[in-house]
Amino acid sequence: MVLCHSFVRCEEISETIKEITAFCSEIVEVIELDTSDLAEVNLKLKKSIANSKPLKSRLVILTPSLAVKMQEKNLFNSLGTCHSLVIDKIDLLQALDFGSDLLKLNIFKPSYRCIFTNTD
Repeated sequence: MVLCHSFVRCEEISETIKEITAFCSEIVEVIELDTSDLAEVNLKLKKSIANSKPLKSRLVILTPSLAVKMQEKNLFNSLGTCHSLVIDKIDLLQALDFGSDLLKLNIFKPSYRCIFTNTD
């Protein structure tokens, strides 16, 4: 899972990751959740699950506030356990007051990996 400060940044990261994983797209799927409409998010997740192969890894890119909304509606259940978390520009997320959203997330397995990036 990659958490970003805006939907525009989600798009940027999604495009970059798709370029990086172009040769392993059979085993890695990038799911860009660039909308706050939970019905559309749910549809994207269902479509991803229906079309994916059993061993395919999913990389979900979204904002912290959308992640909290999805958690409240149990939309992460269908994706399984989150093993890694990347928080893009954590200093900017804190400045934009996403800190409380980050603290609300509890969808990770006990030994998940976490990577923080900074704007500097």
